[in-house]
Amino acid sequence: MLTEVVSLVACLLGVLIAYHGYTATDGAQVRLSSLFIVFFVISMISENNMMRDDIRPQFLIILLVWITVELVLARSFAPILLLLLGVAVPMVGQLGDHTTHVQFENLFGQDISQSVLAPWVDSFGALEEPFELAGWLLFATAAAVALKTHILTEGRARFMTLAVLAILAIAVGNSFLHLRDNNEFESFRKLGLFCSVAGVACAGAAVLLQHGRRHVLARAYCLLFIVVAYWIAVYGPAVYRHEHSKTMSSWIWIFPVFAGYYTLVSCRRSYLCASPTRAHKTS
Repeated sequence: MLTEVVSLVACLLGVLIAYHGYTATDGAQVRLSSLFIVFFVISMISENNMMRDDIRPQFLIILLVWITVELVLARSFAPILLLLLGVAVPMVGQLGDHTTHVQFENLFGQDISQSVLAPWVDSFGALEEPFELAGWLLFATAAAVALKTHILTEGRARFMTLAVLAILAIAVGNSFLHLRDNNEFESFRKLGLFCSVAGVACAGAAVLLQHGRRHVLARAYCLLFIVVAYWIAVYGPAVYRHEHSKTMSSWIWIFPVFAGYYTLVSCRRSYLCASPTRAHKTS
């Protein structure tokens, strides 16, 4: 569905917003921006159906609570309200989801259509995808407000052009890779693979353009980013598409999730310590 493609775009836009906060000159928001990066990456993985439906909310809830604690410590309360809305709006849309109906019946012993929530199901159940998209956009807005991100800044025209192309290519490519792996859809899946690889190439070119001339450590981090981006945006969606993929890739994500957070924080701080004079130019 078009809304699912746009949801992927919203998740990738959130990564871009968090990236700008991550590369801020003073490095004061390293932990918060790193959490937002991990959150939106997990959101993208979830949208690509590479995580079980009953597992993904647990990851996102842990990260949302963690982000909220960081926002409270920073006395930034407006983003917390946006995060709460980002949770509440999709929850209303989830009332129309088949999985929600099954879980409700297992928990309360009656069909949701026979409960007090029936009017809400009838009114909002068909709007699951638009409400989910609204939730991702609210999360992205919360990140922009919390990190005081200004994406459209002077001197970043080429970077932003490549970044936007990367977001669109990955979103479209990953959507085509959702198709069944058979002869009927083989050509579309090949197109999806091409678009996804092109998107990662654009993203890699963008970060190399932005940081490649600064420090050998920066170039090493750019190469690490390209490898991780290929793994998440190309390899994962292209390979883990058979009927058991969600079971195989459920809890295994817990290791790269929290290792990714630690890596983001430590790498950024190491770079600031290794090149203090250059760190002021990273915005």
